[in-house]
Amino acid sequence: MTTDAVSRDRESTAMSQACDILLFALAGSVLVTLGFAWATACSRVSSVRLIGLLSLGMMPMFYAYVGEAAGLRINLTSSMPLGLYRVVVMNPRSARVGMLVAVCAPEKAAELARQRGYLLKGACAHETETLLKQVVGVGGDEVIVTMKGLVVDGRLLPNSAALVADHADHVLAAWPVGRQRVADGMLWVYANHRRSWDSRYWGPVPMSNVFAVMQPVLVVEQSF
Repeated sequence: MTTDAVSRDRESTAMSQACDILLFALAGSVLVTLGFAWATACSRVSSVRLIGLLSLGMMPMFYAYVGEAAGLRINLTSSMPLGLYRVVVMNPRSARVGMLVAVCAPEKAAELARQRGYLLKGACAHETETLLKQVVGVGGDEVIVTMKGLVVDGRLLPNSAALVADHADHVLAAWPVGRQRVADGMLWVYANHRRSWDSRYWGPVPMSNVFAVMQPVLVVEQSF
């Protein structure tokens, strides 16, 4: 899922928190259930009922582990559709326009994100997390950066204009206005949200920064 660069919400994504954070939440529910079971046990509740309560408390944890093993991740951030995604490991050079990917921000952007607290800890540069984004440009494509946002294939991408400052009034440096030919081995990534932390600020990102393709399993589209 991470703090949007320009809001108080976590951007994340995407996907680094995913089921790991869900496991902690479920562990909390299990502890509550165990506490309830213990309290009822002290009242001399039958052993059968006690076992049933314990089993009920452990089921969410079991399903969470199954989801983790199956490569499922949960996006709880506002910059992409909320819901469940499947991680599909891929050769980063196989990334194509339209794909949803778990990607690391470029190193300088990651450094800034770490300094300002935009991103949670993860496996990317400067110990930042991966982000859930859509690929909008690959090597050879042309991306036009305008004051109104990113233009790809003659179409202005919705909610792609860069903001001038984040929620703490830190200045946000947008990528320079003009036509950009995407170099081989590079990608432009984006999310349909006005506060998304993406290529509108960093520009192109190396294909090698892509961790996986994220396939929606059960998601809820949002309107902005």
